[in-house]
Amino acid sequence: MTQQQPRICILGGGFGGLYTALRLSQLPFSKAEKPEIVLVDRRDRFLFVPLLYELLTGELQTWEIAPPFSELLENTGVRFCQGTVSGIDLETKRVKLHDGPEFSCDRLVLALGGETPLDMVKGAVEYAYSFRTLDHAYRLEERLRFLEAKNTDKIRIAIVGAGYSGVELACKLGDRLGDKGRVRLIEQGDTIL
Repeated sequence: MTQQQPRICILGGGFGGLYTALRLSQLPFSKAEKPEIVLVDRRDRFLFVPLLYELLTGELQTWEIAPPFSELLENTGVRFCQGTVSGIDLETKRVKLHDGPEFSCDRLVLALGGETPLDMVKGAVEYAYSFRTLDHAYRLEERLRFLEAKNTDKIRIAIVGAGYSGVELACKLGDRLGDKGRVRLIEQGDTIL
C-alpha cells in the first residue's frame, strides 16, 4: 500500500505566502516525506507592492511589478491554484474555494494579508482611495488623468498616513504633478515614517 503524498496548502500569494511556498519547495525532504505544495490566491499575479508607486510616474509597467504566478512558480514544484477561499474546515482539514475545487491538506498556512481600514477615518469610505493593489493604482491613475486634464490652478491631494507607503506615494505624486500639484501628508502620530 502506498502512502499519499502530504499536502501543504498556502492561502495567500503575497510576500509571506509566495516566499513560504518557495522556501518549502527548496527544503531537502526525503522522497517519502516530500509534500505537495499548493499556493492559492484570488489573483493570477504576484504584486511587488513596494514598486506599485512606480506605475503612477510611468517608471515601470504592470508586467514589471506583477508577474504571473505561473511564471514565478515554473520549475519549483509548487502548484498554483487561482481562487477565492470560501471556507476552511479544520476538523476535516479541507479548504473550499468559491466556484472552485475543495481539497484536503495536511498543513495549512494562512497568509491572506490585510485590508486598509478606511472606516477608521470619518469620510474615508466615501472620499478616499486605498493604495494596496493594481486595481487601486489603476483607479488612482484614472483620477489623476482626469484632474490633470482639467484646467485648474492646483491639483490638491491629501495622503492619510505618513509611514513608508504614505511618504513614498507622496514623493511619487510630487514628482508626477510638479508645480501643478499640492500634496499634503497627514499623520496622526508625531513622527513621519
